Amino acid sequence: MSFYFREVTASQEQSNDDFINLRIGAGVIYQNSLYFTEKYVNGLFRMNLETQQVEFLRMFTKESGHFLLFRDAYLYENEAWFIPWKGSYIVKVDLDTLTMEYFDMPFHTVTSPEQHKLAAVDFTAGLPAYSASGLLQNRYIFLIPSLYDTVLIIDMKEKTIYPYYDIVDTEKELFTYGCAVEHELWMYPYNGVRLIKLNLKTGEKEYYEWDYPRKTFSGMEYVNGNFWFSPDQVDYVLKMSKDMRHKEKLPLPPQLKKGIRHGIVKYEEKFWLVPSKVKGLISIDYNTKRLETWDTTVPDLPLGFRKISCHKHLALAGLCCVLIWSPSQNTFHELKLKIRRKELLEKLFEELKEKDNPLDYFTDKSGMIVEEYVTLESYLKAI
Repeated sequence: MSFYFREVTASQEQSNDDFINLRIGAGVIYQNSLYFTEKYVNGLFRMNLETQQVEFLRMFTKESGHFLLFRDAYLYENEAWFIPWKGSYIVKVDLDTLTMEYFDMPFHTVTSPEQHKLAAVDFTAGLPAYSASGLLQNRYIFLIPSLYDTVLIIDMKEKTIYPYYDIVDTEKELFTYGCAVEHELWMYPYNGVRLIKLNLKTGEKEYYEWDYPRKTFSGMEYVNGNFWFSPDQVDYVLKMSKDMRHKEKLPLPPQLKKGIRHGIVKYEEKFWLVPSKVKGLISIDYNTKRLETWDTTVPDLPLGFRKISCHKHLALAGLCCVLIWSPSQNTFHELKLKIRRKELLEKLFEELKEKDNPLDYFTDKSGMIVEEYVTLESYLKAI
């Protein structure tokens, strides 16, 4: 599959007053279109990657509220699986028919108030239901919880969720990152003194001492017998053998100061470090350890980039834009995410007028409503 990008000329641009910029939550690319959720709007959107036109498709009708409903998404055949941040369900969407199926999230215990307080500085919007996720064998999704004790495995082919209960001590620790190594799931603590290895075949757990302070790293991947940790409060990438006997620090370029949280994405023969606050990306060839920096025109991003599920391509979501890597041109294409204000207003009104309590869709889980959003139109202007 390849993408065709049409350049939009200045004469084709519409007045900014006619459009609303969209802040992507999670997304997948399917048949040359980007299907995505929005940070402030309860709904599914679609961008045609050729024309760059965006349309609102439908709301997630079982979800109440609107803010940060979803964090990640994964594509399996013609279906997208959306993983919640503040949402109440895991949602499967048939991208051909746009039908939706909702799955409950099983768990035993929830994260303690003390752990919430510790995380409040970094997770200003609140802890996500699942802080890390990834693919296994291109069929399964693993979910590492922030709010719960339970690790989940989703079989996208059989449409089944398998819980592993009581993995996290929710009173004493909080996990935010992890990766899969064959049938093992390794979990790295945001706050805690141990790594957890979960055998997904047997359910057995093993614990390993972890000596690094909170916020040292902000991402974790595995390849060729080594873990790679992306930096947060340090100025290096850590490469560590699976047996933890050998460690190597790869320094960041001098222009990239420490204290910038970087996610980590594996694509082909490289890791990509995606920053939370600065322009540019970093790639590391994990065979040669060669490091390169890549400039982008995207301004500083308070929430950083997020990976978009996309077969055979690297796509990253930023603030009101998407970056898609073009190997042939050795660069990123930047696509702006915006929709006609009138179109979004009309489609939201059509869906909401059938609801008994339409204001429920403009609240968060605490029930808070921003009072100045008296009408849909004023709400859209405000965001």
